[in-house]
Amino acid sequence: VPFRQNVSMPVGAVKPCLKADAGGARSNIVTQYFLRDPDGYHIEISNCEVLTEYCFGEVPGHDQAPPAHLAETAVFVHLAEELARRAAEAQEELGDLCEELKWRPVADIAARLGCARRAARVDETKLRRLLARRAVFGDICQNESE
Repeated sequence: VPFRQNVSMPVGAVKPCLKADAGGARSNIVTQYFLRDPDGYHIEISNCEVLTEYCFGEVPGHDQAPPAHLAETAVFVHLAEELARRAAEAQEELGDLCEELKWRPVADIAARLGCARRAARVDETKLRRLLARRAVFGDICQNESE
């Protein structure tokens, strides 16, 4: 079964009680395996439980963040509210645009979005990768032709 592997280790000092295993690996190393299922999704198998103490700041050398000042917190909250407001506006605008362009020809949609011009030349690398995606089960490009 084809898979991808990711190995990472949190920063900070290693706890004295965390010893190497039989293979010599330190026990605070996170190992993740990603397998692709037939639908194109990834399944992750990992030992992320080794991060529990790290995430709660209980590992020496990894201190909790310093407390924020009230003024900084107020600015941060205001920023978050503004970002949420803008995201809601953008979502509404996108919904209106989708409704406007529904069932329109591709050329009209491209013109409305400002990308009606054809490329001056073909990017061979991108084209090769796009054509290869057609062979991937469940890929959005699978039913497209050249």
